[in-house]
Amino acid sequence: VRAHQPLLEMARDPDPDLLAGTAARVRWAAPDEFDRVLPAAVAMFTEEVGYSPLTSGAEGYRRRVRSLLAEGRTAVLCDADGTVVFKADVGSRHGRVCQIQGVWIDPRYRGRGLAVPCMAATVALARTRTPVVSLYVNSFNAPALATYRHVGFEQAGEFATVLL
Repeated sequence: VRAHQPLLEMARDPDPDLLAGTAARVRWAAPDEFDRVLPAAVAMFTEEVGYSPLTSGAEGYRRRVRSLLAEGRTAVLCDADGTVVFKADVGSRHGRVCQIQGVWIDPRYRGRGLAVPCMAATVALARTRTPVVSLYVNSFNAPALATYRHVGFEQAGEFATVLL
């Protein structure tokens, strides 16, 4: 049970200072990058939910990742070897609002100051398509909450989720 999941939103561009350096390399992944993005997507899901999405419903999960790539809805930062270091998806979009989900940083790169610029860049990319960017986060995820607030997200509501 995840009783408290703040719903955050941002209806303005991130501070330009957050978009310098690393953030400039965050981009929409191409459909032909499926083999690079899938391991990051699986790792994110496994960390978040506690089991691999490939253990049950693997084909459906692969289709979803391919669909997000085909629609230009997965933002990535890759290292020099092309390995995905950061990823975030625009999971849904309706009218003037989109929702970011599946935010993940490779554990080998955590603690290096990538979260804020990568999220700021993701917001900037998403806002080229929709003026309001939203997401929700587990209240116990203090690092993520701090990152999103630093980027400029503000709480607009709250969700609760029960995972079975």
